[in-house]
Amino acid sequence: MSLIRSYDIAIDFGTSTTQVHIKGKGVTYNQPSCIALSKETGKVVAIGTRAKNMIGKVNDKITIIQPVKNGTIENIEAARLLMKHILDSIGFGTIKGSVVMLSIPCTHTEIEKRCLIDMVLHAGARKAYIIKKPVAVAIGNGINVSNPSAWMIVTIGAGICEAAVVTLGTTPVFSTIKTGTDDLDFKIMKYVKEKHGLLIGKNTAEKAKMEVGNVFSLESEMSAEISGRSLHTALPSKETITGEEMKDLFKESVDEIINMIKDLISDTPPELMQDIRQNGIILDGGGANLKGLGELIVYETGLKVTKSQEPELSTVMGTAKALNQLKILIKTGIV
Repeated sequence: MSLIRSYDIAIDFGTSTTQVHIKGKGVTYNQPSCIALSKETGKVVAIGTRAKNMIGKVNDKITIIQPVKNGTIENIEAARLLMKHILDSIGFGTIKGSVVMLSIPCTHTEIEKRCLIDMVLHAGARKAYIIKKPVAVAIGNGINVSNPSAWMIVTIGAGICEAAVVTLGTTPVFSTIKTGTDDLDFKIMKYVKEKHGLLIGKNTAEKAKMEVGNVFSLESEMSAEISGRSLHTALPSKETITGEEMKDLFKESVDEIINMIKDLISDTPPELMQDIRQNGIILDGGGANLKGLGELIVYETGLKVTKSQEPELSTVMGTAKALNQLKILIKTGIV
């Protein structure tokens, strides 16, 4: 086995999380897309989990930046620094000549594509390729994307939701909304503050969301106890939030997701819809774990829904599998 193939690298640079898979080693990096910089020197103080944990706790000499917002690179310099330090942290700085593949949303511009490619080439990669996320998800779920059969991939990410039809390695029809699971967390934070007078952090909101958050009817009511700081006493306090409250809280965002899927169905040519009625929808992304979402999509569309086996990892795993098929994917124009 050659040195280059031993170090084929797949990267998913997302709004919330960056994941890196190295051939032969698996997923070696899976941390928040977050970087802490010194305001005085511009030097990197921390990346990933350490940087995210500094939010709300640092002084005015340090700034915390999340370079990707709603699936779009908003701070190119911070993104470049974050990517460099991620690759250095996994030893990529000493492994020159690697082949890298990056997954991107369907909406990425040529400038954003070029930016990502330049980042990894500057860090030492020999070659860099781009693959669209829905295609990577399809590959990660064992689909032969060179096949003309059509599949619908719905990804519920932290900052963006994307629905796309995948056929022959392309995404001829897709729909995107700048709503994601982060929005649900912020809604919980706002609701708890306004109704219960309790200040909570995003991590607490996210935990409550995954524990009892639901978007469809459940057989039994669930509730979660959340801890924070009382607005009235400034002391630590606890309150309870129910799954029913969250369902009402999430309705507007979930309606947007359902409408996005319905719009895609309306825009999909009949010959492709025939395949999709048979194959159904693959539900992916961290939001795929939201209770009741799959059942709601089935109810609203009449299509069967299959959740990815590892919805939070299938994009980077599919990108890694794509590297194993690189020759055929290049030959067929998929990458």
